[in-house]
Amino acid sequence: FSRYLREYVKPQLRELLTNYGPVAYIWFDMGTPTPELAVELKQLVRELQPDTIISGRIGVGTVIRWLKGHTIGDFMEVGDNEIPEQRIEGDWETPATINDTFGYKSYDHNWKSAGNLVQKLVTIVSRGGNYLLNVGPTAEGIIPEPCVRSLKEVGEWLKMNGESIYGATASPIDIPPAAPYQCTAKPRKFYVHIFAWPWNGKFKVSRVNSDVKRVHLLADPNHSELEFRREGEDVVISVPDKAPDPIDTVVVLEINK
Repeated sequence: FSRYLREYVKPQLRELLTNYGPVAYIWFDMGTPTPELAVELKQLVRELQPDTIISGRIGVGTVIRWLKGHTIGDFMEVGDNEIPEQRIEGDWETPATINDTFGYKSYDHNWKSAGNLVQKLVTIVSRGGNYLLNVGPTAEGIIPEPCVRSLKEVGEWLKMNGESIYGATASPIDIPPAAPYQCTAKPRKFYVHIFAWPWNGKFKVSRVNSDVKRVHLLADPNHSELEFRREGEDVVISVPDKAPDPIDTVVVLEINK
């Protein structure tokens, strides 16, 4: 393996990092027999492109090793298509597929819907992570049409709701395990992503310890106020009878401080 690494992998890595301009991110998907060999690759990347981000799968990047500070990459990589059940401190990423495989397979038609992709994206961001979504093109470089349709729908959702995703941080409130919502945040704003609309016109957000001053729908251009009341630590919001967005309606809680 050492010979393979030094005579094949490192020359190819050098070619990639010197012949094609700035490289923002290099994604290693490998363990190595020793941390020292992984460090050699990291040092080569730093030598040739100091600003390139290095994935957590250079060497062994498990959650435990990451939390103990023993990983070699720049962040922690969780398992393929895996979403942690709770927030993880530090930088982490979920590498995921849009069907069941990373590469193109003509018989794999199990495409994820736009709703599925959006809700996964929101859940990952709400727990502090990055969603690395793989698209497997054909041998001719064509993105399969079902994949294109789903991604365009996700793009339409982001046009209306991107404020709640781009530059947002993990949820500042504890989300109950079976809750039909997730939460992302920016300074003085909590974005509550509602996946299942209430039948009775009342939606409860649990464990909100901050002082809420105003509530409105993110996609409402007028930002018309929604009525709300406190029930202890919870906030109960009066919402329209029908979900404005069947995939994920975002309600903004404006916070005093």
